[in-house]
Amino acid sequence: MSASLSVPSTPRAPRQDREDLLARIDLAHLADQLLDGAKGKGRARRWRCPAPQHGPQTGQTPPVSLYLRNRTQRWKCHGCGAGGTAVDLVMLTQQRDVGAAFQYLRDRTGGVDQPSRPPSRVPEPTRAPRAIPDPAVVEYVRRAKELLWSSVGGAGRNFLHRRGLGEAVLRANHVGYDPGRALLERARGLPWRGPVVVLPALDEEGRTRYLQVRYLAPVEGRKYDNAVEQLVGPSPRVVFPRIPAETADPGTVLVCEGQLDALSAAQAGYTAAAVLGAGYPDDRVAPRAAGPLRRPAAAAGVR
Repeated sequence: MSASLSVPSTPRAPRQDREDLLARIDLAHLADQLLDGAKGKGRARRWRCPAPQHGPQTGQTPPVSLYLRNRTQRWKCHGCGAGGTAVDLVMLTQQRDVGAAFQYLRDRTGGVDQPSRPPSRVPEPTRAPRAIPDPAVVEYVRRAKELLWSSVGGAGRNFLHRRGLGEAVLRANHVGYDPGRALLERARGLPWRGPVVVLPALDEEGRTRYLQVRYLAPVEGRKYDNAVEQLVGPSPRVVFPRIPAETADPGTVLVCEGQLDALSAAQAGYTAAAVLGAGYPDDRVAPRAAGPLRRPAAAAGVR
């Protein structure tokens, strides 16, 4: 179950019964019935987030998508991080506890009575988030960086230069270009609908910590995409591009909507906080954006 949910739990069905039940549910069909504002078709279909802590949503780029984990259909909000199985979706949208959510799903599939005394079981351990991305992500960033400055990277360079970004800031932040699967192989779970500009988030040592891509032409209304959470961990919400030259004003942090604007600020010598998924605010954004101002050398406010 998603750690972000606060609905109290009640006894569940035995594990095998739970897996069989979830296997019979068409999660996309369920999402169509329980969530409004769906857009797109097939694997690109997206829905509005049902989590109450998510905040206002424009509906222009619905943040919820579906994926498989251990052969179970799951949903994930790429804005606030909420997600889970069909059971979590029912709990959130129908305001039901775990037992009632299972019964709701049983009723949809023809009904399998829950045992009156379900056997006790050891709770499934929660997985700790990845400390670093999967090596496949690091290799993807490395190859994309090479391709940007190769003979096939012209479209990516033109896109970035039109945004006013020069070579120094692009190289400092390992920005790359993915022309598509025909020229750049990638692991399952990495963005696959190219061509895209690859925008890694780096730590202070220049190591890749997260990954976002920007389509050269929006795909079904989407400008940005990410690697799946299993490869990169949850979104950090705020990342800081590296400044390629001397800092213009150490006491100022420019808060930017996305990495491309933040790269422009970094190119000008400013510390820039790039907010990922700026349309989906939560209480993590402001403290992280103001992080550099807490350092002893910082003195001014966030603009």
